[in-house]
Amino acid sequence: LHLAVHGGEIKAVELCLKNGALISTQQHDSSTPVHLACSQGSYDIVNLMFALQPQEKKKALATQDAQGMSPLHCAAMFDHPQLVTYLIDQGANIDIVDKEHRSPLLLAAGHKGWRSIDVLLSRGADPTIRDSSNKNLLHVVVMGGGCLMELFSLSNAQESWWKQRVALMLNEQDSLGWSPLHYASRAGQISSLASLLRLGASVRTKDKRNESPLHFAAKYGRYNTVRQLVESLNGFLILNECNDEGKTALHIASGEGHTRVVQLLLGKGALLHRDHQGRTPLHLAAEGGHLVTLTAILSVHSHTLDQTDKEGNTPLHSAVRANKPEVVSELMTLN
Repeated sequence: LHLAVHGGEIKAVELCLKNGALISTQQHDSSTPVHLACSQGSYDIVNLMFALQPQEKKKALATQDAQGMSPLHCAAMFDHPQLVTYLIDQGANIDIVDKEHRSPLLLAAGHKGWRSIDVLLSRGADPTIRDSSNKNLLHVVVMGGGCLMELFSLSNAQESWWKQRVALMLNEQDSLGWSPLHYASRAGQISSLASLLRLGASVRTKDKRNESPLHFAAKYGRYNTVRQLVESLNGFLILNECNDEGKTALHIASGEGHTRVVQLLLGKGALLHRDHQGRTPLHLAAEGGHLVTLTAILSVHSHTLDQTDKEGNTPLHSAVRANKPEVVSELMTLN
């Protein structure tokens, strides 16, 4: 029966069913033929299976595979809205969760299943369910590479209850302390970032390492994201904020060698603070061997050339210890 469903041959499926094959039979991964048909979007086959074996329907709808996924999860994940509607009408639990505590709505959100999301929301799916990592619907959309504009443009997005729920989700944090804005900043998702900021997401939310979305954008060299964040309403408040190690966004960008980001931050007024070890961004650029970044910092703050950290090390010491000959040569040239 699994093979017949996989091949999409409805007559072969019918033959199997009439000869005793059960739609609730599980394979090695605990999936049933119904799971497979729902993944493929085979509406006619699912309809046939339920019509010929109504006594097995309830069991098949509730059966979860090795990952804890139900047939509704499968239909939602692969964005088959007709099947999603049908399964709900047949009695599927709309908010059933898999082993990672993902509902069909969350799974659809993580796979850009916009049509299925629209159906699920309209049929009363709970948008407040979070997965096992405490990610909410917005986290999952952004993490899955989806555009939040797509989510906010769905037919249900204009409902007042939905707007109120989104407002609450904007600054919710997962188990790492990351907000949806952290994820958008990390990935450089400009459109989603703009949507979040427009709706009132806070740029000042800190994760468990005391890092703001700006720290994330700086670490991954997201130039346009950094610009959007520092030019936002409260962007000036996070420009020089430190994480648990005393590092600002400028420290992090310098240590990673993201020269354009460093220049942008300096142009916006970023200060050359010291981290908890007394190191300046110049120390980190030297240690990382980032010659162009180092030159960019010195062009604005030449007085930091011989500043020492808490152990008495200058940027030259840092470059020597890290075996960065080009930086050593440049610093020696600068006397």
